[in-house]
Amino acid sequence: MYKLKQIPSDFIVEEINKDLKLNESGNYSTYKLTKKEYNTVDAIRRISDKWNIPIKFFNFAGTKDRNAITYQYITISKGPRKDLELKDLKLEYLGQREERLNLGNLDGNKFIITIRNIDQKPKTISSMPNYFDSQRFGRDDNNDVVGKLIIEKEFQKAEELIGEKIEKLPKNIAKMYVHAYQSRLFNDMLKKRIGKVENSKFEDFLFPKNKLENENLPLIGFGTEETEEVEEILEKEDITLRDFIIRRHSYLSSEGESRNSFIEIKKLKVDEIEDDYLNEGKKKCKVEFILPSGSYATIAIKAMLAR
Repeated sequence: MYKLKQIPSDFIVEEINKDLKLNESGNYSTYKLTKKEYNTVDAIRRISDKWNIPIKFFNFAGTKDRNAITYQYITISKGPRKDLELKDLKLEYLGQREERLNLGNLDGNKFIITIRNIDQKPKTISSMPNYFDSQRFGRDDNNDVVGKLIIEKEFQKAEELIGEKIEKLPKNIAKMYVHAYQSRLFNDMLKKRIGKVENSKFEDFLFPKNKLENENLPLIGFGTEETEEVEEILEKEDITLRDFIIRRHSYLSSEGESRNSFIEIKKLKVDEIEDDYLNEGKKKCKVEFILPSGSYATIAIKAMLAR
């Protein structure tokens, strides 16, 4: 079985933001954050403690994993106009912005990844199914289960799994559970669509042998159009679109949206395989590519390894 992230330098992620709109004025100080051994939230907590600035003043465009070397942009409302360097964390002051960064305010992510413990060179591919990967479903792989319980108004059962009252959770954390359930339904619909053509299986995912047209699929909510595809999955799940209206916790209601079923992998470079000194008798391979925001590099790797 292939291995990722055996050492931090195996997984390098750099945000692409072509227009940060920096100047000398504006309320939001903008920084480039370089880190390893921290996820984004923990890194921000560390900076918050060091500079004695409340966490609510920090904003960022995307979350980044702990087990990687990552480069990303953050804003701090009226933050210090200076750099900061701590163990495994560096903040470089870039300038001011009129607006804070928000989730999704980036053009994509560049990945440099070393795939270890393999026997053959990964395939060169131009596109991939836009599945959500396991990171979306939480450490215990049950965020979608909690999300469905919330949709079904089984709040007590959901809270037993979470270990906390829903109203005590930060709203963005509570929403994460509903989003995870929507993501699982999206994956199920995409997998069913790919299952109708010649495909290869890798782990729990299906990958088409030939390129398919990119057609949007819904992240189902109360405003989703009831196509035959949607009706089938609603029946299978024993839910209705109106179940996504949650009056008790109205901020958890979701109208739904659409997502590309396939996305382009840009500027893919696959190096030749080499001996893997961390896994005796096996090979390693470095790959580089760019994905749009919200797409998973780990899915790209699986697509390259699927046979």
